[in-house]
Amino acid sequence: MLPANVVVDLPDDEGNTGQVMVSNASGNTELAKPLAAVGLEQGVPPGQPFITDQVAVKKVFAKVLEATPRQPVWFTINFDPGTMLIAAASNADMARAIDAARSMSYSEITLIEHFDPGMPADPNTALMMARAQGVAGRLVKAGISPTAIDIENYGPIAPVSTLPGAPQLNVPLEIVVR
Repeated sequence: MLPANVVVDLPDDEGNTGQVMVSNASGNTELAKPLAAVGLEQGVPPGQPFITDQVAVKKVFAKVLEATPRQPVWFTINFDPGTMLIAAASNADMARAIDAARSMSYSEITLIEHFDPGMPADPNTALMMARAQGVAGRLVKAGISPTAIDIENYGPIAPVSTLPGAPQLNVPLEIVVR
């Protein structure tokens, strides 16, 4: 269990840790290792630094960790033309997206549907939604909470390609994990 008043030096997404000088009117101490921590009490110098663990940090700081911004990781998923089947070339990206979501304690996943200007709007919209829901279902089946998944559809305002006359064989779906 962590002290009631504690400072913890947390590593960033790449595992790097900075140095933290913890000071009060009675003294100071330095934290320079991942998960190094020190308890604080009024009128007493900072205590002896110690190394805590992720379980204790997650228990005490769950809401703070949940609100901590992360670098987004992007994956593009292509589909077989006119179907909900993920193209064979995108299976590895789908697996990497699942791994990325699982690796984060509090992941947020956005599925971004794109518009194919070569298809009629109504069938295109239905196909895009079915694809996004299918991908969301795969994420949930892999253990990702459905509350962590958001589906966004930009329709014709964000087509797959902005190049005039560019052919579109299918409509990709972007997965953003943060």
